[in-house]
Amino acid sequence: MKSDPQPHILLVTAIPASELESCDFSFEITHEIVFPYHDAESTRPICRRRKEYGFDPASAVEESSGRTALFAARVEKRLVGFALIIESWNGMAEIAEIAVDRNARGQGVGMSLLSAAEDWARQQGFRFIRLETQSTNPAACKLYARAGYSLEGFDRMLYANSENEGETALFWYRSLGEGAQILY
Repeated sequence: MKSDPQPHILLVTAIPASELESCDFSFEITHEIVFPYHDAESTRPICRRRKEYGFDPASAVEESSGRTALFAARVEKRLVGFALIIESWNGMAEIAEIAVDRNARGQGVGMSLLSAAEDWARQQGFRFIRLETQSTNPAACKLYARAGYSLEGFDRMLYANSENEGETALFWYRSLGEGAQILY
């Protein structure tokens, strides 16, 4: 039985548009996590649809006023995912975008990107890292929980008046070192 090659994670300054366009970062929405959102296994079926993203991490890097990092995940030189980390307005590291090509999911790419983002954030002196996803993405929520992230908030109105109306934004956080903890 042949094992999948491990992703190689590289810190890059940009990813060519042609490479981004060669990936399928879309996913099928079939379920959503139910309130109070703490259990990614607790879902209910919803109307099936495909969600697609038009990523441009380079423009996000240019627009950021703080520290940034862009990581590309490659398997045998082919782009299979990326993660963009920015310094948020509140001094936290924020994973602004993370995406894995649908043909590479379940092969450790997402976990490798999270690990690279966290290592970079620690080296930059950040105490916490955060990210946001939607209640309609249980697979991502399961990944974040496995990686040690804690669901600390949600916003039911963030996507009102958009094509994603009805989705709930879920905010995940992770402490990056000793002495750093989320206080209640």
